[in-house]
Amino acid sequence: MTEAQDCPRCGLVNPPSAQRCDCGYDFVSRSAQQSYLGSQAVADSFGSPSASELAVCVLLPFIGLLLGLSARSRGRRVAGSRMLLIAGVMLALCNAPFLLFILVGSATIPRRCCRDGPRAAGCLRRVPAARVRRVQPRTG
Repeated sequence: MTEAQDCPRCGLVNPPSAQRCDCGYDFVSRSAQQSYLGSQAVADSFGSPSASELAVCVLLPFIGLLLGLSARSRGRRVAGSRMLLIAGVMLALCNAPFLLFILVGSATIPRRCCRDGPRAAGCLRRVPAARVRRVQPRTG
């Protein structure tokens, strides 16, 4: 029994008897030809994500990443790449304010001068443990 044929152009799995893939790749001559489906049908199925896929990528970017990976693994490489790009950009845009807040917020922490020594109240400077004197609690 002959094995199924994987298209090197789009990744679609074709039956062993197929002479041409839906994207137009000819298995006999091993070259790209005109698709039997027509150029618009191939572009719609392989080249661009559907409107619902785009909406998910924009509104729910984590799920959009999974959709893009799934589309790429099913042979829709171009559509999957576009979904991954859109979802990645949306994730970056959504997380940019938080990252900016963390970076700017940590840079503006007030630092107090430790003129009274490293153990003064409110001193933020780190002191090696070997230099810190242990204080015995008062009894009675």
